[in-house]
Amino acid sequence: MKLSGPESVRTWLQATKISFLIAAALFLSIDTQLAFAASWSGTSAISPALQPDPRGGSQINDVAVNANGLTVAAWDQYNFYAPVSASVGIAIQSGGRWGAPCTFSGNAIPNPNTDGSPGRADNLPCTPTSSGITNFSMTPKVAVGTDGTIAVSWTYQDATQQGQKVQVAVKPAGSTMWTGYTLATFTPGGVSITRSVPVAIDASGNVTAAWNVWDGTRNVVQAATLPSGSNIWSATSTLSGQGHDGLYFSLAVNAAGDAGVAYSLSPCATFG
Repeated sequence: MKLSGPESVRTWLQATKISFLIAAALFLSIDTQLAFAASWSGTSAISPALQPDPRGGSQINDVAVNANGLTVAAWDQYNFYAPVSASVGIAIQSGGRWGAPCTFSGNAIPNPNTDGSPGRADNLPCTPTSSGITNFSMTPKVAVGTDGTIAVSWTYQDATQQGQKVQVAVKPAGSTMWTGYTLATFTPGGVSITRSVPVAIDASGNVTAAWNVWDGTRNVVQAATLPSGSNIWSATSTLSGQGHDGLYFSLAVNAAGDAGVAYSLSPCATFG
């Protein structure tokens, strides 16, 4: 089905997964609203002061809340002073109280293995400060499951290399430890875009992530799922069609684990 513009709408089906292709501060503060409450709570400052220039404060952030009120927020933390860097800050609210924020950096997570399976870092540290970070972890996304499983994702780039990595940190329900994964690596190309890695969690605690990578000629939209209680991700599924250049996208997962991915189809690889 064609749209009047240069982008198109298509569908892809596989098992229970359904994807739709559609055309498409100095510190972070947050307001929360309790279920059935008549008004929002007061604002809570949940990140440290980051930069004196407001343009260098938290610019990209995300938040997720589960049915029990467990709330997770994440934000990017740029440092414009030497060494220039970026990291991901997170804070968790449980029982109506925010915990101390901490920082993720992807340099501790290894690359995917030679068989293509994700690289894994057990007991991934979430440090109290971003001091000393030299590389770039950017564009965070978060999800929290009904069971309390938490996932935080970002894109990572070494300061001395062009290549980027797709990374996710997962804290299973009832655990105090994070495990970090590198799901894919690539060298960006084509049109310049801001990349992110949407994550979602179903009622059983299964974590699904979606991302896109440049394969040398086009952006390929991919996804994979980490089953609850496991540290082995499913094989990566390629969702974009042959020759399609898939750009901006989003992900949704329902309680049963059915997933939907929506993304824009660039005309660059399929027109002309």
